[in-house]
Formats: sequence, structure tokens, C-alpha cells
Amino acid sequence: MPHVPGTVILNDEAAHSETATGGLKHGTGKNAHIVLAPQPSEDPNDPLNWSAIKKEYVTYILMLGSILNAATNGPFLNSVYVVVAQDVGHSLNDVVLVSGYNLLAAGASGPIWCALSRKFGKRPCFLASTLFDIVGTAVGEAGGSYNYLLAARIIQGFSTSAYESLIVSIIGDMYFVHQRGLRMSIINWILQSVSNLTSIILGQVAASLGWVRPLAGFN
Repeated sequence: MPHVPGTVILNDEAAHSETATGGLKHGTGKNAHIVLAPQPSEDPNDPLNWSAIKKEYVTYILMLGSILNAATNGPFLNSVYVVVAQDVGHSLNDVVLVSGYNLLAAGASGPIWCALSRKFGKRPCFLASTLFDIVGTAVGEAGGSYNYLLAARIIQGFSTSAYESLIVSIIGDMYFVHQRGLRMSIINWILQSVSNLTSIILGQVAASLGWVRPLAGFN
């Protein structure tokens, strides 16, 4: 087939004539032979037209948010379930189920975050998602009982989906097809691999400092 459906032809030297691609916008420098896909608009506020520094700045801020809100959120207590069960006076199954509710909240809120991002934009969704994580962490810190733990994990669950799903579409909003590979690889590494590293680090923290330190006046 001259062109596979669902793919984008980037190299006009190999796949197009100058007549066909002369009116299209191309990359710069060593990428001058690449037809930009998608084609950027003339609007300077179009994310595709942002400077390279601004794009990287936004991307790495969102990657940090993904580490805090998504990659570390789910496996946060994996290494200390037995200790938590002993401290809160519940069975191990009950404590493990708390993380199940966390994942349930994350899965149920995913379509909601996507719909809200289409209505109000992605920035408010990321801010609201971060707020859920802060509130959930505060609730978990407020007391060391099972009910506090359950409430905290459910609230934190609502902070996960936005960073797991919308950050992928952010890359598509800011970068051209030929620029997305490295960023997508880093994001996938954060979401898939950092979560495993979290359990190792948190295990050492819990062994040294304990899994929770209730605030004065709360129990």
C-alpha cells in the first residue's frame, strides 16, 4: 500500500513531491524534511506553537505530578499492609481492600476527568486532581484509625486518573508526531516502573519512622 491507513507520512522527500508538500509547514534544522503532523495553526497560543523550552517546562512539571499523584498513589502502602493491619486492629484482608477502593475510585473517575477536560480544559482538571491528593493525604495524616485510612485512600483515588490519562493527551496537544516518542516513553516508565520503586522506598521509610504519625488532637 502506498500509505498505510492510520499512519502519518512525515518524510516528504521519500513519500511526497515538492508540489504536494510545498504549502505545508515543515520542521526546522535537521528536521526540515519532515512534514509537521498535525499542522499547527497561526495562533501563537496554540500549544504546538509554544517554544521548545516552554513545552519541556510544562511536560516535566506534569511528569512530576504523575509521580506524586499516580505512580506513588496506588502502591503507597504495599510494603506495610501487615503493620497497618496490626495497628488499626483489622484483618489483613480489610486493609488490602482499602487499596481496592482506591483503585475503584481511580477507575470510576477516569471518564469523568476526561469529560471535564473537554468541557473546562485540562489545566483545571490537573489542579483539581492535585487538590484531591492533598486532601486525601491530610485525612490520612489526621488519624491512624481504619476509617481515616479508608477515607484517605478513596479521596486519593480521585487524584490518580487525571494524571494517568490526560497527561498522554497533553503530549499530543504540544508535540508533533515525530517528537512524541521520547516523551511517551518517559511517561510510560514513570507510570509503570516508578510505582515499583515506591514500595521499596516506602518500606524503608515505614521501617524507620512508622507508617503514620497522627496530628495532635486527632485519633
